[in-house]
Amino acid sequence: MNITSFTKTNWIACATLAASSLLPTANIMADTAPTPEEQEAYAVGMLAYIYGYPMIVMEKSHLGMTATKTVDPTRFLAPQGVWASATQLAGPQMKNIQSTNNDTIYSWIWVDLSTEPFVYVKPATGDRFYTTQFVDAYTNNFAYVSSRTDGPAEKTVALVGPGWSGKLPVGIERLEAPTDKVFVILRLAVDGEADMANIKVLQAKSEFKPLSNYLAETDPKSAPAPTNPGYKGPLSDFEWIGDLIAKNRPPADEAGLMGMFERIALSPDYGFQEDKLSDAQKKGLARAAKDGLAAIEAAAKNIGREVNGWQMPPVSDVFFGTDYMLRAVIAWQSVFQNTPVEAYYPALYTDATGAQLDGSSESYVLRFEKGNLPPVNAFWSITLYDLKNRLMVANSINRYSIGDRTKGLVYGSDGSLEIYIQKDDPGGKKSSNWLPAPDAPFYLLMRTYLPKQAMLDGRYQPPAVTTAK
Repeated sequence: MNITSFTKTNWIACATLAASSLLPTANIMADTAPTPEEQEAYAVGMLAYIYGYPMIVMEKSHLGMTATKTVDPTRFLAPQGVWASATQLAGPQMKNIQSTNNDTIYSWIWVDLSTEPFVYVKPATGDRFYTTQFVDAYTNNFAYVSSRTDGPAEKTVALVGPGWSGKLPVGIERLEAPTDKVFVILRLAVDGEADMANIKVLQAKSEFKPLSNYLAETDPKSAPAPTNPGYKGPLSDFEWIGDLIAKNRPPADEAGLMGMFERIALSPDYGFQEDKLSDAQKKGLARAAKDGLAAIEAAAKNIGREVNGWQMPPVSDVFFGTDYMLRAVIAWQSVFQNTPVEAYYPALYTDATGAQLDGSSESYVLRFEKGNLPPVNAFWSITLYDLKNRLMVANSINRYSIGDRTKGLVYGSDGSLEIYIQKDDPGGKKSSNWLPAPDAPFYLLMRTYLPKQAMLDGRYQPPAVTTAK
């Protein structure tokens, strides 16, 4: 089978990772070593797992966020097909999406385009930053309606699924989706709780509904909540992947990859057929599911370039293209990240010595020298998450991020900015610049909205985090 269509440099790394596991180790006796049949299933399974893992994260987010009959904006819940909006900034109560932000207010919808298009009306936004992100079933960002792409004026588009050939009313722009399942997120910049009254006006003017309801000027009925298949067992992840690629067919240029996956009874034509596998193949796939996740977690700490400990993600106009490991890492770390030109997210797991950030044992300082703040055309922030759950952590001052819009920041006499990252209040003037940390390991995400070219091309180097003296 011809697989040259996907053997790009960034994908070869995934294959190399899987193939490296085929090498025998000195402490494995010949009679207990995996058979070639098991090893082949393991190698292909590693590739399939890395490829399909984002779809699992996407679907579990879908199931969790639509398991309701009514909108619950505090927990990011809404029935499928219902356009909903948050009414308060995200915090520790937000558990359905990992590594979410509290710089912006979300409006969101999960849509199924298999029946008809959905129409999106984005109101005029003035000078307020906004970005509407369209995400397919593979977590690829396939389109934007944003400050960068469309400016502040009102805009109306129809989101159209694969194969739909109907006509749209004059004045509605056609936006093609690669899969029937799509998640859409509108992010509106918000300047703290005092700005929420202005946000609510914009939220009331925005719309996202089926074409038939838009034309009839009626509200849509809530769709039934999607069914959770509840897969269990060591091969459950491959069952998830099989279902999802069958319902949302991969791009045509990935046919070679899909041909390889048929070696493990995984195909967009029929899903996953465990009963067609031998015991040796099942054993290999069970190992791949475990090791695939471990490989993604390990790659999250070493993806892109490293600058002073910060992981600077690769920059591409197409997010993610064929960089399947990057796609998997982002799904694990912070699913639904924006494409870099919209917002760029360096991540930090370690201090200047290479040790894991840990609020139980250390206090830290992040010092920006004068003139070395993150270069952006909109704004920037740094948000802290606990490492285990990848969620914000409750703290005494309800501060979960800090950045150039944080009220009361104190700059040094030399123009520098020091941020104190620790579990206890540093006291005095330092309290103004305190980012509370948990009594546990954690990591940081820097968010730069509409980053300048210096951020994207690597000229900007964020400073290291050092332990407090």
